[in-house]
Amino acid sequence: MLDGNKALQYVRFRSDAAVDLGRIERQHKFLQAVGSKLLKVNIIFKAPTVIFKMAKFVRTNVPAALFVDVANRVKEAYQLGHLDIATIPSAPVDINGVAYLQPDWQRTQTLVQRVIRGYEFYTPSLPSIKKPPELFIEVLNGSGATGMGRNMERKLKTLGYQVWNTKDAGRFDYGETIIINWQGEALEDEAHILARKLYINPANILTRRPQQNTRLSFSIIVGHDWPIER
Repeated sequence: MLDGNKALQYVRFRSDAAVDLGRIERQHKFLQAVGSKLLKVNIIFKAPTVIFKMAKFVRTNVPAALFVDVANRVKEAYQLGHLDIATIPSAPVDINGVAYLQPDWQRTQTLVQRVIRGYEFYTPSLPSIKKPPELFIEVLNGSGATGMGRNMERKLKTLGYQVWNTKDAGRFDYGETIIINWQGEALEDEAHILARKLYINPANILTRRPQQNTRLSFSIIVGHDWPIER
């Protein structure tokens, strides 16, 4: 257990073999530990009060209410496993007797695209897409957990999509949430955009041959990775 002073010493220490890179790694560990602590139920309920009290001692033009909104978004991302902590790719250099970390800009751009956009490669601008109301989506609960289908339905409606039907899937052993594209290449871009909005791995998009006898655009099978709080 570290108090404030010991924690500060831990994250600032750089006198080991790894020097600055070692300090960055310790800072990552510290932030992850703080994140886990803040997500405990008794802390979450106190978060708005704590933030408003902290705002009195911080000089900023950001409204305290916005801090609360950002905190809620960070909590959601952390619970989903979508909060990435990354180190800018760099190499130690000596400039006039002073040690620096020199960024590798090409690798940094790749890292930014992976962390921010969720892809291992840069995706070009997408063409004009259908508006969400023009897409019809079916939700299937493949996790077996009560309420997961409705939970996904509410999220989709919040994003502006029409949910055609919500019911149980044929089985309840889906480990990951998947998107089935029933209209083939015609909705390929829309499928990837939907995956981004729902933080679903693009690899979990299954594309089928176009179905002429249905207006159904996508089926979303909710897996065990879909959280209760969303």
